[in-house]
Amino acid sequence: MKKTLPSGIPEAGVNKCAQMFDKENENTQSSDAIKWLDRDDALSQLQSHIQLFLRDAEEWHQTGSNEAPPVLGMKVSAGLGKTRSTLEGIAEQGEEILKHGHIFIYVPTLDLADQAARDFEGFNSGLPHMVLRGRSAINPSTDEPMCSRADLADAIVGNVSSVTQALCRKAVSETETVYARCATGCAYLDQTKTEDHRVVFLAHAYLRLKVPLEGKVALRIIDEKFWGPLVHTETLYRDHWLTPQYRAPSKDEEIETDQALFELSRKVRHAVSLALETGEPIHGNLRDLEVKKRKLQKLANYEAKQVPGLYLRPDWKDDTLRKRRDSFDAGMADRARIQAKIFRLLAATADQDTTERLSLAKFSQDHPDRVTFKAHFLDDLPQTSPWLLLDADLDSTITKQFFPNAEVVTLHAKPTAEIIQVRNRTLSDTWLTYHEKAERHQDLVLNIIKREVALAASSDNGRVLVVGTRKVLKALFERAGGKNGVASKDDPLIPSQLHGADVRWYGAKMLGINDYKEHATVILVGRMQLNVSALEDQLKAMFGDSGEPLVLTEENKLVEEDLGSTALSESRENGPTRGPQVHPDARGTALLRQNREAASEQAIARLRLVFPNRAKRVVVLSNVPLPNLPVDTYVELEAFAGGRFGHRASSDFGRLETAIVAEDGKPRRKGLRTSPQGLLKEAPREFPTFDRAKGVTTKLPKGGVTEALIQIASDRNWDATVVVLTAKRGGRPHDAVVFSSPDQALDIARELWPGFKVAMGRALTSTTPDQDEVIEGA
Repeated sequence: MKKTLPSGIPEAGVNKCAQMFDKENENTQSSDAIKWLDRDDALSQLQSHIQLFLRDAEEWHQTGSNEAPPVLGMKVSAGLGKTRSTLEGIAEQGEEILKHGHIFIYVPTLDLADQAARDFEGFNSGLPHMVLRGRSAINPSTDEPMCSRADLADAIVGNVSSVTQALCRKAVSETETVYARCATGCAYLDQTKTEDHRVVFLAHAYLRLKVPLEGKVALRIIDEKFWGPLVHTETLYRDHWLTPQYRAPSKDEEIETDQALFELSRKVRHAVSLALETGEPIHGNLRDLEVKKRKLQKLANYEAKQVPGLYLRPDWKDDTLRKRRDSFDAGMADRARIQAKIFRLLAATADQDTTERLSLAKFSQDHPDRVTFKAHFLDDLPQTSPWLLLDADLDSTITKQFFPNAEVVTLHAKPTAEIIQVRNRTLSDTWLTYHEKAERHQDLVLNIIKREVALAASSDNGRVLVVGTRKVLKALFERAGGKNGVASKDDPLIPSQLHGADVRWYGAKMLGINDYKEHATVILVGRMQLNVSALEDQLKAMFGDSGEPLVLTEENKLVEEDLGSTALSESRENGPTRGPQVHPDARGTALLRQNREAASEQAIARLRLVFPNRAKRVVVLSNVPLPNLPVDTYVELEAFAGGRFGHRASSDFGRLETAIVAEDGKPRRKGLRTSPQGLLKEAPREFPTFDRAKGVTTKLPKGGVTEALIQIASDRNWDATVVVLTAKRGGRPHDAVVFSSPDQALDIARELWPGFKVAMGRALTSTTPDQDEVIEGA
């Protein structure tokens, strides 16, 4: 029997719907091209998709299907209610799912896990639930760490096979298990003793860790961006790779010693190093040496046994544990562990010609001449249960690297706010901190912050949130002086308040929080952008074995996107003056935007603009286009910082300003016609097409081009005289502005426009000539 979504969408149409929305999720799409949904309709569709997915998840368990478990990705506008809708769905449908195992709900931080658990309790479902806390987390019942040996646990993680066996309890023989003295009544261990399946709230960090709960998992849900913790790069000096220091076995273990494997390992190490240096295919070279998959798998097992382990017993005293930890060569263990991972990677990719998850680099700090190996890894996620992914920034290409069968549905609800964006400046960290005029640039930003704080305060006592990178916020804090800011508790060099505005920095801690939903205004200062090396580390880890070769940057430099090649050119005639920087590989650009555009949009979303509780205002001090942000007004930064509002701060006004004002502040030209033809011919850089030139004459107020030129001249104390031009062959008269006193304007007009009759208009100076005087052009 065909099932139907509560909103009326047939089940058979879900996949087609997902594919349709997938196509809308192109990275180059502008916000103007988005098909915005009514917010109530979008919320209804969101709830319907979640309800159907939960039914599908439960049925998948009931039927014991041999098919891959269902995976649904929901790309949903931030603030629409994806978390609440999911919790409500679990409260209503979770009982049947819990019969098959736990329900894990991953959120970015432990604080958000606590909040989600409190919200879930509000639905009064009666379903058993818990917040899973790590050893170092504070026990809310005692205000002490969950584990009394938490500091030891942090120090040994990665060097023992199991922290619980090393510090808590361990079977030392078939008949004997030893325990730590603190194991009885331990809050950390007690939370893991679950007799029934539960709804478990836990931080994203557990995506990489083994969750210490017994029993199966029936459903996994990830709220917000999930892939960051799963992408990581390990580094190793090449001389360590080529000359590994194999260790002798300790009395607690046995290590396989095999001279043939040792020699094979040495041969593989040199072959891999040579291939990376020359750019030859790694596995092609290994096959030439008759080293194929079976030998690589055997080598991977051999290398794994060379990794030293830290032997500890939970019944030892803390002092003894610390002494053993301090005497352990963690550096050697780390190098051996990385090498073993590289051999596992080689074995796993042996059917390919090469792998781009291995690369060479050079450290430029302590050892600039020492060649470094980089190994790029992508952790898998278990494919044994259904997954529901909730993320305003979800990217289908990235998602399908983890879940090839994922369906992706996108729901866009338009934010309700006045949105203003700078069009002529990126406001990069360099421009605001290292540039020779950085302090001047900082003053522009601080002026905007002060004015926006006053504006919000005058409108129903609103508050302002300012978001930037740590580096930029530190520079603004220093420039503003201590009396105009309050230092952050997390970092005394960064403000928590600046000129009365609340301050936060870009990053994972901005995800999902509701602390600023009552604020009236958000100001984004610049943008967060990964350096190219870190970005390409992510690219190699994510797509290094995709089968499609990576396209890497030249000299570690991004390229400028051509706005004319994207939807941005048609939809944003008055938008950014330059295209954003992108990576030459489209997958690199997708990763870049997950860090850059997504961070900006997430910061804006903290004001909850889909269902706003008051009038909201968004000020974006960067010209990087944000795909999910429908901008109302584009402004020139300098004009906006100078207090010029309305059309005087618009991008059209800015184009005219650029057309006539040179870098030194003097007139760029002697005069300018105000007709579309005149702008196109005389200022082609600012008005490269007739449509753009015509657009400025219609978007500014009546007579706006003439008035704008007069205002620009007035702002700079220039003389300016308006003349009226009429073509000698006939036609309608139109204005031109000459940047001179009236007594010189006539001669200049004759020189500039010899094919026109010239009638004196009006002058900005105190002496106005007879407006009826007519002078024929030469």
